[in-house]
Amino acid sequence: MSESTSSGNILLDLILQPGSSLKLVPVINVTLVLLLIVIVLLQIYGDSNVHFTIMGFLAVGLLGSVNWFIAEFNVAKRKREAEERENMRNENDSSSIEKKDD
Repeated sequence: MSESTSSGNILLDLILQPGSSLKLVPVINVTLVLLLIVIVLLQIYGDSNVHFTIMGFLAVGLLGSVNWFIAEFNVAKRKREAEERENMRNENDSSSIEKKDD
């Protein structure tokens, strides 16, 4: 009993912690994949309803858009880090040139 409540508290702390959205991406992916599995099983073995099909398309769209956003975020983050490293190199180079002139 204490294991489930402690894992629930950990997940709740992770959700409520500022800036932790990237840590939640695997949880979001697993949840959406499980939802898709349930929808497919309901379509195959249960009542084949148009609402399940629409919900499946919405889940696939959400899964794709979340992962696309994270990929674009990582690209922008790497680009910003590369620019910061380049600026640091330029500052170091300019300070070493000034020292040589003295």
